[in-house]
Amino acid sequence: MNTNIPSLIAVDNTFQATARKLSTHHDLAAKTSRQTLETIMSILTGTLQAVNLTDDQLTNVAALIETSLQYRDAFLIASLNPQATEDDLTTCTEHPHSQEAIRLITGTLDKFFNIKDYTDQTRVNRAIHLLDQLTRITGMTPQLCATRAYLSWASHDIEQTKQYASMTAELDKENTLAALLLAALHLNINPKTK
Repeated sequence: MNTNIPSLIAVDNTFQATARKLSTHHDLAAKTSRQTLETIMSILTGTLQAVNLTDDQLTNVAALIETSLQYRDAFLIASLNPQATEDDLTTCTEHPHSQEAIRLITGTLDKFFNIKDYTDQTRVNRAIHLLDQLTRITGMTPQLCATRAYLSWASHDIEQTKQYASMTAELDKENTLAALLLAALHLNINPKTK
């Protein structure tokens, strides 16, 4: 597990431009999303290494996570649910309020909290490594940091969860995922371990 927490650094200008473009051009965002979901699934399944992605690919992944909560949530579902498919993730990003997306998200969370070792730790570690690669390119952003906090929590790494959730709160005081994680830690609510 990586114990070096990146400092709060200025966000890269290329990332800012990409995030702006994806948040205002919905057709471009949808096309980029589909291509990027394929890349993410390849990384999570181990058929592609995050270190082999170009800076442009990394920037696209980071921009989608930062500008789209449904994309961030799809990334988390893909990281936690070993049965999630690329089609499932497309449903979550393109039809986030559909019954299929809701069933996938609630089903994943139910299993995550109630079934010991539901997640594949190797898959989660690949997602964490990808997030580390993203922040190397873009700098630390609120949603990347919150996503990293959640995956640290899923890995039962309480210290890194606290550090990343607190860092997220410094970057964005209204980030609900960070607030949720800090509350969960305070109440000693954690994923199933036994």
